[in-house]
Amino acid sequence: MSKEIIIEKLDLILESISIIHERMNTINSADQFVASPFGIMLLDSIAIRLQIIGEQTKGIDKLDKLLLPKFPGV
Repeated sequence: MSKEIIIEKLDLILESISIIHERMNTINSADQFVASPFGIMLLDSIAIRLQIIGEQTKGIDKLDKLLLPKFPGV
């Protein structure tokens, strides 16, 4: 059961990374995030995706305390 939940959480992490990559594709400098309302909206949406990644990682750690220590770069 927890293995399936961990896989779902990893899928959400991968989806968020893909979305961040896609949204960052048009950004050439950090100034573009604050230069327009669209840039601010883009920054907000990326920040939410980063929060999702953090929450899912925390959830994985709660389900399996031995998994994440195997990947110290995470």
